[in-house]
Amino acid sequence: MVTLKSRGEIVVATASFGIAATLLPRGRTAHFRFKIPIDIQQSSICGIQKQKDLENLIRVAIEIIWDEAPMTNKNCSEALDRSLQDICSNNAPFDGKILIMGGDFHQVPPVVRKEFLIRIGDGVEPTKPDDMVRLPLHVAIPWEGEHSIQVLIQHVFPNLELYGWDASYMVQRAILTQTNDDVQKLNDMIIDQFPGEEPNLLSFDEVEGDNHNLY
Repeated sequence: MVTLKSRGEIVVATASFGIAATLLPRGRTAHFRFKIPIDIQQSSICGIQKQKDLENLIRVAIEIIWDEAPMTNKNCSEALDRSLQDICSNNAPFDGKILIMGGDFHQVPPVVRKEFLIRIGDGVEPTKPDDMVRLPLHVAIPWEGEHSIQVLIQHVFPNLELYGWDASYMVQRAILTQTNDDVQKLNDMIIDQFPGEEPNLLSFDEVEGDNHNLY
């Protein structure tokens, strides 16, 4: 995203939830940005008005990033799909925009990402048994046991021991996975690479004497 913006390209950054949206430059929740109906239905469309600033922004954007998209109702992404096709008068999936829904494709050129995602949508991308998509070698790390996990961590968080306390370094990187067990495993492996001793911070369920419910 930073690379595209440095070239003067327009990137729309969204997330499914507010906390994640604050970690993205000028990020907004997907519901706020695309006017996705709260009471979402299978045939819903986004409330994006034509000839307005939001429509113009979407038209000129080269990439849409939707963090934590798998955590939301699939009707939301389908509503955005229909709305983009209507706005841009194009029947291609997501109007051919590069829609990154939680994936880490930042090292792959935009044209490659666009064509790859469209091929998946068209069902013409080569698959393995059980209709699993075969990822190109330049976006995959060969599985070699636990070592591959360390390779992934080093790729996403290079020199972590030097930049672990740099906020700008941390918010531009993330490893996304599907299960909480994997999240915990990755967190433990990454935290072990931070220098110094690990402190235990205590939390409280309530504040004594908070008569005005300030907390």
